[in-house]
Amino acid sequence: MTVGETTPILQEKLKMMNKALSANEATVTLTEANLDHDHLYITQARHLLPPDVYGGDRKSDPSSRLLTITFEPGQTVQTDVPNGRNFFRERSAVADFFQRTGAAPGDEVRIVRTGPYKLRISPVSCT
Repeated sequence: MTVGETTPILQEKLKMMNKALSANEATVTLTEANLDHDHLYITQARHLLPPDVYGGDRKSDPSSRLLTITFEPGQTVQTDVPNGRNFFRERSAVADFFQRTGAAPGDEVRIVRTGPYKLRISPVSCT
């Protein structure tokens, strides 16, 4: 075997590790709309969210459980997802994160589940 060559067993282990990582994280590409409206589309990360973090349409009708989201760099906040929406209700922390990272359309952010109701959001690439 040469350097960089993998055995079938090692290849299978790598596949299993990648599946485990993707089960606990997602990468999201930012759009102009995200930056204009201070939100982060979570379509690619819905598998990370428990079903009871979806609340009503209004802030006065929150979900039964809240997510704790740590933005790196930035704030740690508690929020839910409005019913029928595809982003977190708390948007001021998202705006702060965009400002701190200098985010632009096309940049990527990583969302990682760090616990049952905990997420960490950090830049993968920001210009």
